[in-house]
Amino acid sequence: MNINKKLSKKEMNILEEFLLSEHVPKRCMVFEELDGFLTSIVIGPETIMPSIWLGEIWGEENDDEMIWDSDEKMMEITELILRQYQSIVSVFNENKNYFEPVLSFDGKSEIISFWAIGFYRGISLYFPAWKVLMEDEDYVDILLPIVIYGSELGYKELENSKELQKISHEKWVEMLVNSVLEIYNYWIPFRKEMPQTHVNPIPKIGRNDPCLCGSGKKFKRCCLGKIPNA
Repeated sequence: MNINKKLSKKEMNILEEFLLSEHVPKRCMVFEELDGFLTSIVIGPETIMPSIWLGEIWGEENDDEMIWDSDEKMMEITELILRQYQSIVSVFNENKNYFEPVLSFDGKSEIISFWAIGFYRGISLYFPAWKVLMEDEDYVDILLPIVIYGSELGYKELENSKELQKISHEKWVEMLVNSVLEIYNYWIPFRKEMPQTHVNPIPKIGRNDPCLCGSGKKFKRCCLGKIPNA
């Protein structure tokens, strides 16, 4: 696995189509949502290992679990996700001004809601740490576009605010990008380092083999869909 290789357009399409397919739970993230989610993981207050956040992508519920057709497909899709994650890491390690969110387009303007929802899901994954920023009075508006378009309360506020409704879609996109850069700068003093630029390759393991996490369960009953050695 070459984790540092940026996804090609073809590979992005493969990942996007899989996330929209019948092979995933109903609450699985779409590609734009995934990009927002990964961005929040990368620039957040603490490094979170892939073994923790990978499972959040599928949006599993008790009666709607992620079941892979084969080990090969699991390896393929997981690698694509890790490479997308790594490409975001590289942007912020090398030049954060090159950051661009992956947004959908409705024919008239860019849609930021999917991306914002994904970012907000990333915040929810480690909400106690993010509260430091949310409760900082000097940065009260830093999360505005993400909260407005990424949360139910935000949508309600948008529906009831004529001032917010006057803001154009183009301006919201600009505000979103600026918010991400400000959030990144805010957390720098809180973090010792950015996520590691090296991720160990996924070892070959069968569905019925013992899980590498040491639980004693079979791989398919335990960490299938995650990175066992992350």
